[in-house]
Amino acid sequence: MNIPAELHDPVVRLLRQKGLVRAETVADCKRIAEHRQTMGERVTTLDVLVEAGQIQPEQAEQLAAQCAPEAVSAAKKPIGVGVIGIAVVGVPVLVILGYMAIKPRHKAPPRMPVSNGPREFDVAEVALVKKSGEKTPDEIAAEVKYKAFLEEQAKKTATVGRAPTLAAGQAGFVSDRSQLVDPDLHVHFVPFSFAYPSAWTLESAGGAKASRFYARVTRKEAGSEVVLESFTVMPFWYSKPPRNAKESVRNSVSRLEEALFPKMYPGYQRIREGDMKVAGYEGLGIEGEGQESAEKGSPKVYVRLIILPPGTANQTHGLAVIQILSARVPEVKGIEDLGTKGELPAIVPTLAIGG
Repeated sequence: MNIPAELHDPVVRLLRQKGLVRAETVADCKRIAEHRQTMGERVTTLDVLVEAGQIQPEQAEQLAAQCAPEAVSAAKKPIGVGVIGIAVVGVPVLVILGYMAIKPRHKAPPRMPVSNGPREFDVAEVALVKKSGEKTPDEIAAEVKYKAFLEEQAKKTATVGRAPTLAAGQAGFVSDRSQLVDPDLHVHFVPFSFAYPSAWTLESAGGAKASRFYARVTRKEAGSEVVLESFTVMPFWYSKPPRNAKESVRNSVSRLEEALFPKMYPGYQRIREGDMKVAGYEGLGIEGEGQESAEKGSPKVYVRLIILPPGTANQTHGLAVIQILSARVPEVKGIEDLGTKGELPAIVPTLAIGG
Protein backbone atom coordinates (compact mmCIF):
# COMPACT_ATOMS: atom_id res chain seq x y z
CA MET A 1 0.00 0.00 0.00
CA ASN A 2 1.66 3.18 -1.24
CA ILE A 3 -0.01 5.99 0.72
CA PRO A 4 1.84 8.89 2.39
CA ALA A 5 1.57 8.80 6.18
CA GLU A 6 -0.17 12.19 6.31
CA LEU A 7 -3.07 10.78 4.28
CA HIS A 8 -3.79 7.76 6.50
CA ASP A 9 -6.12 9.59 8.91
CA PRO A 10 -8.03 11.41 6.12
CA VAL A 11 -8.59 8.06 4.39
CA VAL A 12 -10.00 6.56 7.58
CA ARG A 13 -12.35 9.55 7.99
CA LEU A 14 -13.52 9.13 4.39
CA LEU A 15 -14.14 5.42 4.97
CA ARG A 16 -16.44 6.32 7.84
CA GLN A 17 -18.21 9.07 5.87
CA LYS A 18 -18.92 6.66 3.04
CA GLY A 19 -20.10 3.97 5.44
CA LEU A 20 -17.48 1.51 4.21
CA VAL A 21 -16.45 0.50 7.74
CA ARG A 22 -18.29 0.55 11.04
CA ALA A 23 -17.33 2.96 13.81
CA GLU A 24 -16.74 0.05 16.18
CA THR A 25 -14.32 -1.54 13.71
CA VAL A 26 -12.36 1.69 13.36
CA ALA A 27 -12.21 2.04 17.14
CA ASP A 28 -10.91 -1.53 17.51
CA CYS A 29 -8.27 -1.02 14.82
CA LYS A 30 -7.20 2.29 16.34
CA ARG A 31 -6.75 0.65 19.73
CA ILE A 32 -4.67 -2.16 18.22
CA ALA A 33 -2.54 0.35 16.27
CA GLU A 34 -1.89 2.39 19.42
CA HIS A 35 -0.85 -0.69 21.34
CA ARG A 36 1.54 -1.76 18.58
CA GLN A 37 2.94 1.78 18.49
CA THR A 38 3.82 1.48 22.17
CA MET A 39 6.07 -1.35 21.17
CA GLY A 40 7.82 0.81 18.61
CA GLU A 41 5.97 -0.35 15.49
CA ARG A 42 5.26 2.19 12.78
CA VAL A 43 1.65 1.32 12.19
CA THR A 44 -1.54 3.36 11.78
CA THR A 45 -5.25 2.65 12.06
CA LEU A 46 -5.42 2.39 8.28
CA ASP A 47 -2.61 -0.19 8.24
CA VAL A 48 -4.55 -2.37 10.71
CA LEU A 49 -7.77 -1.98 8.71
CA VAL A 50 -5.96 -3.24 5.61
CA GLU A 51 -4.24 -6.08 7.48
CA ALA A 52 -7.60 -7.19 8.87
CA GLY A 53 -9.19 -7.24 5.42
CA GLN A 54 -11.65 -4.44 6.18
CA ILE A 55 -10.48 -2.57 3.07
CA GLN A 56 -8.33 -3.56 0.10
CA PRO A 57 -5.03 -1.71 -0.51
CA GLU A 58 -6.19 -0.62 -3.96
CA GLN A 59 -9.38 0.85 -2.53
CA ALA A 60 -7.41 2.69 0.13
CA GLU A 61 -5.12 4.18 -2.51
CA GLN A 62 -8.14 5.38 -4.52
CA LEU A 63 -9.55 7.10 -1.45
CA ALA A 64 -6.14 8.60 -0.71
CA ALA A 65 -6.22 10.28 -4.11
CA GLN A 66 -9.52 11.90 -3.13
CA CYS A 67 -8.07 13.00 0.20
CA ALA A 68 -4.91 14.54 -1.21
CA PRO A 69 -6.37 18.06 -1.64
CA GLU A 70 -7.60 17.94 1.97
CA ALA A 71 -4.12 17.09 3.22
CA VAL A 72 -2.51 19.85 1.14
CA SER A 73 -5.02 22.36 2.46
CA ALA A 74 -4.39 21.26 6.04
CA ALA A 75 -0.65 21.59 5.52
CA LYS A 76 -1.06 25.26 4.63
CA LYS A 77 -2.86 26.06 7.87
CA PRO A 78 -0.87 27.57 10.78
CA ILE A 79 0.52 24.95 13.05
CA GLY A 80 -0.46 25.34 16.72
CA VAL A 81 1.44 24.21 19.72
CA GLY A 82 0.93 20.51 20.41
CA VAL A 83 2.04 17.85 22.82
CA ILE A 84 3.44 14.56 21.68
CA GLY A 85 2.51 11.70 24.00
CA ILE A 86 4.33 8.37 23.98
CA ALA A 87 2.13 5.52 24.98
CA VAL A 88 5.63 2.79 26.51
CA VAL A 89 5.79 -1.03 25.90
CA GLY A 90 3.56 -3.95 24.87
CA VAL A 91 6.34 -3.82 23.72
CA PRO A 92 4.59 -4.48 22.46
CA VAL A 93 4.98 -4.50 21.42
CA LEU A 94 6.48 -2.41 22.88
CA VAL A 95 4.48 0.19 24.43
CA ILE A 96 4.48 3.43 23.74
CA LEU A 97 2.94 4.72 26.77
CA GLY A 98 2.65 8.36 29.28
CA TYR A 99 6.19 7.97 30.10
CA MET A 100 8.95 8.20 32.63
CA ALA A 101 11.84 10.36 32.11
CA ILE A 102 14.31 12.88 33.25
CA LYS A 103 12.38 15.93 32.25
CA PRO A 104 14.23 18.92 30.90
CA ARG A 105 14.25 21.77 33.35
CA HIS A 106 11.65 24.47 31.72
CA LYS A 107 21.62 -12.19 42.50
CA ALA A 108 20.66 -14.43 40.35
CA PRO A 109 17.05 -15.02 39.43
CA PRO A 110 16.34 -17.57 36.68
CA ARG A 111 17.35 -16.87 33.11
CA MET A 112 14.80 -15.62 30.57
CA PRO A 113 16.26 -16.75 27.21
CA VAL A 114 14.94 -15.56 23.88
CA SER A 115 12.44 -18.02 22.46
CA ASN A 116 11.75 -18.89 18.85
CA GLY A 117 8.29 -20.09 19.80
CA PRO A 118 5.60 -18.02 18.05
CA ARG A 119 2.69 -16.44 19.80
CA GLU A 120 -0.42 -18.47 19.05
CA PHE A 121 -2.90 -15.63 18.70
CA ASP A 122 -2.94 -11.95 17.87
CA VAL A 123 -5.20 -9.41 19.59
CA ALA A 124 -6.60 -8.54 16.16
CA GLU A 125 -8.07 -12.02 15.83
CA VAL A 126 -10.52 -11.25 18.60
CA ALA A 127 -10.97 -7.47 18.40
CA LEU A 128 -11.94 -7.08 14.75
CA VAL A 129 -15.35 -7.77 13.21
CA LYS A 130 -16.55 -7.98 9.63
CA LYS A 131 -18.06 -4.99 7.84
CA SER A 132 -21.44 -6.69 8.09
CA GLY A 133 -21.20 -6.52 11.86
CA GLU A 134 -21.70 -10.28 12.16
CA LYS A 135 -18.97 -12.75 13.08
CA THR A 136 -18.38 -15.78 10.92
CA PRO A 137 -18.23 -19.28 12.46
CA ASP A 138 -14.44 -19.22 12.03
CA GLU A 139 -14.22 -15.92 13.91
CA ILE A 140 -16.38 -17.19 16.74
CA ALA A 141 -14.27 -20.36 16.95
CA ALA A 142 -11.07 -18.28 16.99
CA GLU A 143 -12.46 -16.11 19.80
CA VAL A 144 -13.44 -19.11 21.89
CA LYS A 145 -10.06 -20.72 21.29
CA TYR A 146 -8.24 -17.51 22.18
CA LYS A 147 -10.17 -17.07 25.43
CA ALA A 148 -9.46 -20.69 26.35
CA PHE A 149 -5.80 -20.09 25.58
CA LEU A 150 -5.67 -17.04 27.88
CA GLU A 151 -7.45 -18.94 30.64
CA GLU A 152 -4.92 -21.73 30.36
CA GLN A 153 -2.06 -19.25 30.47
CA ALA A 154 -3.62 -17.57 33.51
CA LYS A 155 -3.55 -20.90 35.36
CA LYS A 156 0.20 -21.10 34.77
CA THR A 157 0.91 -17.49 35.70
CA ALA A 158 0.90 -16.14 39.22
CA THR A 159 -1.47 -13.21 39.72
CA VAL A 160 1.02 -11.29 41.89
CA GLY A 161 4.77 -11.03 42.10
CA ARG A 162 6.67 -12.33 45.10
CA ALA A 163 7.43 -9.83 47.84
CA PRO A 164 11.01 -8.51 47.73
CA THR A 165 13.37 -8.63 50.67
CA LEU A 166 13.69 -5.10 51.98
CA ALA A 167 16.70 -3.52 53.65
CA ALA A 168 16.50 -0.50 55.94
CA GLY A 169 15.27 2.58 54.08
CA GLN A 170 13.70 0.56 51.25
CA ALA A 171 10.17 0.15 49.96
CA GLY A 172 8.94 -2.53 47.58
CA PHE A 173 6.78 -2.80 44.47
CA VAL A 174 4.89 -6.02 43.72
CA SER A 175 2.92 -6.35 40.48
CA ASP A 176 -0.69 -7.41 40.97
CA ARG A 177 -2.92 -8.42 38.05
CA SER A 178 -6.11 -7.56 39.97
CA GLN A 179 -5.02 -3.90 40.24
CA LEU A 180 -4.61 -3.37 36.51
CA VAL A 181 -7.33 -1.48 34.65
CA ASP A 182 -5.74 -1.39 31.20
CA PRO A 183 -6.92 -4.54 29.37
CA ASP A 184 -3.60 -5.19 27.62
CA LEU A 185 -1.55 -4.93 30.80
CA HIS A 186 -4.04 -7.36 32.32
CA VAL A 187 -3.90 -9.87 29.46
CA HIS A 188 -0.12 -9.76 29.10
CA PHE A 189 0.58 -9.64 32.81
CA VAL A 190 3.97 -10.74 34.11
CA PRO A 191 4.43 -11.15 37.89
CA PHE A 192 7.51 -9.34 39.17
CA SER A 193 8.77 -7.22 42.04
CA PHE A 194 11.66 -4.98 43.02
CA ALA A 195 12.88 -2.94 45.98
CA TYR A 196 13.72 0.76 45.81
CA PRO A 197 14.81 3.55 48.19
CA SER A 198 11.77 4.77 50.12
CA ALA A 199 12.68 8.39 49.31
CA TRP A 200 12.05 7.73 45.61
CA THR A 201 8.66 8.46 43.99
CA LEU A 202 6.60 5.51 42.76
CA GLU A 203 4.08 5.59 39.90
CA SER A 204 2.21 2.42 39.08
CA ALA A 205 -0.37 1.36 36.51
CA GLY A 206 -2.87 0.37 39.20
CA GLY A 207 -5.60 2.92 38.58
CA ALA A 208 -4.47 4.47 35.32
CA LYS A 209 -6.44 3.18 32.37
CA ALA A 210 -4.18 4.85 29.80
CA SER A 211 -0.94 3.70 31.39
CA ARG A 212 1.51 1.66 29.35
CA PHE A 213 3.98 0.79 32.07
CA TYR A 214 3.69 -1.38 35.15
CA ALA A 215 5.80 0.71 37.48
CA ARG A 216 8.22 3.62 37.47
CA VAL A 217 10.32 4.99 40.34
CA THR A 218 12.24 8.25 40.20
CA ARG A 219 14.71 10.22 42.31
CA LYS A 220 14.43 14.00 42.03
CA GLU A 221 16.92 16.74 42.72
CA ALA A 222 16.36 18.26 46.16
CA GLY A 223 13.96 21.19 46.04
CA SER A 224 13.06 20.77 42.37
CA GLU A 225 11.22 18.55 39.91
CA VAL A 226 14.37 17.63 37.99
CA VAL A 227 14.71 13.84 37.86
CA LEU A 228 18.16 12.47 38.59
CA GLU A 229 17.48 8.75 38.17
CA SER A 230 14.62 6.63 36.91
CA PHE A 231 13.77 2.92 36.75
CA THR A 232 10.77 1.78 34.69
CA VAL A 233 9.29 -1.67 34.01
CA MET A 234 6.99 -2.01 30.98
CA PRO A 235 5.18 -4.87 29.24
CA PHE A 236 6.49 -6.53 26.09
CA TRP A 237 4.75 -9.03 23.84
CA TYR A 238 4.94 -10.18 20.25
CA SER A 239 2.37 -8.37 18.13
CA LYS A 240 2.53 -11.20 15.60
CA PRO A 241 4.28 -14.58 15.44
CA PRO A 242 7.99 -13.86 14.82
CA ARG A 243 9.91 -15.90 12.28
CA ASN A 244 13.07 -15.14 14.22
CA ALA A 245 12.36 -14.16 17.82
CA LYS A 246 15.80 -12.70 18.52
CA GLU A 247 15.71 -10.54 15.40
CA SER A 248 12.17 -9.45 16.26
CA VAL A 249 13.27 -8.35 19.73
CA ARG A 250 16.29 -6.53 18.30
CA ASN A 251 14.05 -4.62 15.89
CA SER A 252 11.63 -3.79 18.71
CA VAL A 253 14.48 -2.36 20.78
CA SER A 254 15.53 -0.13 17.88
CA ARG A 255 12.00 1.08 17.15
CA LEU A 256 11.30 1.87 20.80
CA GLU A 257 14.63 3.66 21.12
CA GLU A 258 13.88 5.76 18.05
CA ALA A 259 10.38 6.58 19.29
CA LEU A 260 11.54 7.73 22.72
CA PHE A 261 15.03 9.00 23.29
CA PRO A 262 15.80 11.31 20.32
CA LYS A 263 12.62 13.25 21.16
CA MET A 264 13.40 13.38 24.86
CA TYR A 265 17.10 14.23 24.77
CA PRO A 266 18.60 16.59 22.15
CA GLY A 267 21.68 15.18 20.45
CA TYR A 268 20.83 11.64 21.50
CA GLN A 269 23.07 8.91 20.10
CA ARG A 270 23.37 5.19 20.67
CA ILE A 271 26.61 4.11 22.32
CA ARG A 272 26.27 0.36 22.58
CA GLU A 273 23.90 -2.46 21.64
CA GLY A 274 23.72 -6.21 22.07
CA ASP A 275 23.12 -8.87 24.71
CA MET A 276 22.53 -7.36 28.15
CA LYS A 277 21.35 -8.53 31.56
CA VAL A 278 19.07 -7.17 34.26
CA ALA A 279 19.42 -8.86 37.64
CA GLY A 280 20.70 -11.97 35.87
CA TYR A 281 17.88 -12.10 33.30
CA GLU A 282 19.18 -12.16 29.73
CA GLY A 283 17.83 -9.89 27.05
CA LEU A 284 18.72 -7.54 24.22
CA GLY A 285 19.24 -3.83 24.67
CA ILE A 286 20.94 -0.53 23.91
CA GLU A 287 22.74 2.19 25.82
CA GLY A 288 22.83 5.81 24.72
CA GLU A 289 23.29 9.39 25.80
CA GLY A 290 21.85 12.81 25.05
CA GLN A 291 21.46 16.26 26.57
CA GLU A 292 18.93 17.17 29.24
CA SER A 293 17.85 20.12 27.09
CA ALA A 294 18.93 22.02 23.99
CA GLU A 295 20.60 24.71 26.10
CA LYS A 296 24.36 24.99 25.75
CA GLY A 297 26.13 23.17 28.55
CA SER A 298 23.04 21.20 29.51
CA PRO A 299 23.91 18.09 31.59
CA LYS A 300 24.12 14.76 29.82
CA VAL A 301 21.58 11.99 30.38
CA TYR A 302 22.47 8.31 30.04
CA VAL A 303 19.89 5.65 29.16
CA ARG A 304 19.71 1.89 29.01
CA LEU A 305 16.78 -0.01 27.44
CA ILE A 306 16.65 -3.80 27.75
CA ILE A 307 13.87 -6.10 26.54
CA LEU A 308 13.47 -9.39 28.39
CA PRO A 309 11.43 -11.46 25.91
CA PRO A 310 9.21 -14.46 26.61
CA GLY A 311 11.27 -17.27 28.02
CA THR A 312 9.63 -20.34 26.46
CA ALA A 313 7.48 -21.23 23.47
CA ASN A 314 4.29 -21.33 25.55
CA GLN A 315 4.84 -17.81 26.93
CA THR A 316 3.50 -14.83 25.03
CA HIS A 317 4.90 -11.88 26.91
CA GLY A 318 7.95 -10.49 28.69
CA LEU A 319 9.18 -7.19 30.11
CA ALA A 320 11.07 -4.08 29.01
CA VAL A 321 13.25 -2.26 31.54
CA ILE A 322 14.52 1.31 31.20
CA GLN A 323 17.17 2.90 33.40
CA ILE A 324 17.99 6.60 33.21
CA LEU A 325 20.81 8.46 34.95
CA SER A 326 21.61 12.17 34.87
CA ALA A 327 25.12 13.62 34.92
CA ARG A 328 23.77 15.94 37.63
CA VAL A 329 24.49 13.11 40.06
CA PRO A 330 27.88 14.27 41.48
CA GLU A 331 29.74 10.96 41.15
CA VAL A 332 28.63 10.36 37.54
CA LYS A 333 31.31 11.06 34.91
CA GLY A 334 30.13 9.08 31.89
CA ILE A 335 27.90 6.34 30.50
CA GLU A 336 30.13 3.70 32.10
CA ASP A 337 28.67 4.84 35.44
CA LEU A 338 25.15 3.79 34.42
CA GLY A 339 24.29 0.94 36.75
CA THR A 340 27.27 1.43 39.03
CA LYS A 341 26.86 4.99 40.37
CA GLY A 342 23.97 6.81 41.98
CA GLU A 343 21.18 4.82 43.65
CA LEU A 344 20.11 2.65 40.70
CA PRO A 345 22.54 -0.12 41.78
CA ALA A 346 20.34 -0.56 44.86
CA ILE A 347 17.29 -1.25 42.66
CA VAL A 348 18.34 -3.18 39.56
CA PRO A 349 19.63 -6.36 41.29
CA THR A 350 16.37 -6.71 43.24
CA LEU A 351 14.19 -7.23 40.15
CA ALA A 352 12.58 -10.66 40.53
CA ILE A 353 10.31 -12.17 37.86
CA GLY A 354 7.73 -14.77 38.84
CA GLY A 355 5.25 -15.31 41.60
